[in-house]
Amino acid sequence: ATAVSTIARSEGILGFYSGWLPTASRNVPFVVATFTSHAFMQRRLLARKASREGAALTVEENLVLGISSALVGALVTQPMDVIKTRMMTQASS
Repeated sequence: ATAVSTIARSEGILGFYSGWLPTASRNVPFVVATFTSHAFMQRRLLARKASREGAALTVEENLVLGISSALVGALVTQPMDVIKTRMMTQASS
């Protein structure tokens, strides 16, 4: 509660939104990379499975797709996340 009251008192309501641009600059590319890579890998896996077993993905395959696509998103946006973190920590000091 101390941080909330300190920010509200010293910066007003806009203080709670400081750093939104660097955060959005990292989050939007992360979401795009994650969903794009997921769709790409899912299409490839379904195309490969269709010739053998049918087109349905198992729970395990969907889990691997989700983890893999999140990993791609993290790898793509890691440099932007470092920059965002440094911008935010430098702004506060």
